[in-house]
Amino acid sequence: MLSAEQLYSPVQKPGRPMAKLDDTNLAISAKPARLPLDPTLANARVLLVRHARSEFNSAEAHVRERMGEGDATEADLIKLQINPDLLDCPLDSMGVAQTEKGALQAGSLPHVHTVLTSPLRRCLETTWRLFKDHPNF
Repeated sequence: MLSAEQLYSPVQKPGRPMAKLDDTNLAISAKPARLPLDPTLANARVLLVRHARSEFNSAEAHVRERMGEGDATEADLIKLQINPDLLDCPLDSMGVAQTEKGALQAGSLPHVHTVLTSPLRRCLETTWRLFKDHPNF
């Protein structure tokens, strides 16, 4: 098993490709893990999908636009970020439209057999809308 130090490195190491930064601003190592591979998973693919636009995303975009115009401050953004009504909010109308378009693409993925999602409303709604008419579900 790899240690946390082997998995995460805050600096670029010589001779290694630059790793993508995650949300904690730590570089994820490009070093592959040495795990036994189940032969049935040899050709498996993992598809990661971020939730569609939520009511929070819409409100945040509006506040940031107002900040750019000088009509809102960082304090307004912080109030929005701690608003309990937006903590577990649903998708907005644009998010619903995004999932309708995405469902057409998801329906064309023939070998989907497992879908995992976060329990947050925006994620559950995105997943349901994307895969509700998929032939495997």
